[in-house]
Amino acid sequence: MFTDLPRYGLGTAALDWEDPDINAQSAQMVRLAIKNDMHLIDTSPLYGLGRAEGVMGHALQGVPRCDYLLSTKTGYIANTKTMTAIKTADPRTKRYPPRDYSSDHTRKSIERSLLELGENYLDIVFIHDPTAGDLHQLKNATVPTLEKLRQEKLVRKVGIGLRDVDDARAILDGLEIDILMIAGQHTILIQAADLLLEHCAAKNLPVILAGPMNSGILANPNQLAPRFDYQPAAQEWITRTNQIADLCQDHGVPLRAAALQFPLQDDRIRTVMTGPATMAELEDTDRLKKFPIPNDLWNALQEMSP
Repeated sequence: MFTDLPRYGLGTAALDWEDPDINAQSAQMVRLAIKNDMHLIDTSPLYGLGRAEGVMGHALQGVPRCDYLLSTKTGYIANTKTMTAIKTADPRTKRYPPRDYSSDHTRKSIERSLLELGENYLDIVFIHDPTAGDLHQLKNATVPTLEKLRQEKLVRKVGIGLRDVDDARAILDGLEIDILMIAGQHTILIQAADLLLEHCAAKNLPVILAGPMNSGILANPNQLAPRFDYQPAAQEWITRTNQIADLCQDHGVPLRAAALQFPLQDDRIRTVMTGPATMAELEDTDRLKKFPIPNDLWNALQEMSP
């Protein structure tokens, strides 16, 4: 049972990977996150075009292991060839490398993660972006391999991390896991995961909500080209975001504060993963997650829900 999951965690996908001082910056961010009760640190071999785990391994050097929980992911083939293809692709599109949920790739992926992170074990391993069509392989290859790694005391908990609620529900119907990470599907802007959350509550399965800013549109709806769900935002989402922002302004609450705190108004969500790019954004996140929000705003938001 997860008794030590914090209300907020530090996601590393959006770190400023172009910063020449990324090692120093990430080390400072990790320490501030832990100090501010955001002691779940989540990364992936995919993040930072393959650099993330190495950077986070450096960042965590000298931090007592009992001070944080560490999660990473397996599933994508994140090597020099696949990362180079993504780096040279059209920046207007979101590209992903191939996925491999085989036993061989899963074990090699975890062994590499442990090496890159400089860790003896991982608190959580999320199977990254599986679909319902992958269920047979998950049941017969991925999860059994992760269970063996658990027996070897290299992995403590096994979960899935994805953004499609239908895929998540189908996988959970056929697979026993310890925890779910769902991205961007139960936010102040969109609540598409209610049935999934009910399913998880019935199974007593902890849920982590990633992407509370819906790929950035909730962080700054007035940006030149806002994004929603990893794609350029359609006008309907821009309009709805501006309506929510106006309502927040009427109650004296920053939109980002409401966006960060909204998922935790639902008891079925255990943790919200934040995604700051810089130290300044992390400091702002800590301020916003504690910003006082009147019940009147939550009630007004509920009334305007579609």
